[in-house]
Amino acid sequence: LHLSIRRQRQMCIRDRSKLLTEKLSQKIQLIENSSSIHAIVIGDETSTLDVCQQLRNKGIWLTAIRPPTVPFNSSRLRVTITASHEVNDINYLASCINEVIQ
Repeated sequence: LHLSIRRQRQMCIRDRSKLLTEKLSQKIQLIENSSSIHAIVIGDETSTLDVCQQLRNKGIWLTAIRPPTVPFNSSRLRVTITASHEVNDINYLASCINEVIQ
């Protein structure tokens, strides 16, 4: 039973991650990952922090990853998908990201 629940969660995360990828605009530079953590590259630090704040204003909490953790001018937002995220959550997330990053 334990492995079954774990497997279901993994499949859920995979499906939600795929949905996010499908719903994001082609303009969004998403670094896909086989884990539950994805990165959206924004570029400069100031723009990344601005996008992060705009998303927080919409109720979305993403982490801004900046130098020296990542190379200069490749600041990004870290998106973590969990099994507790519903399809509507992912749709809202993608919609807000598409709106804020144009």
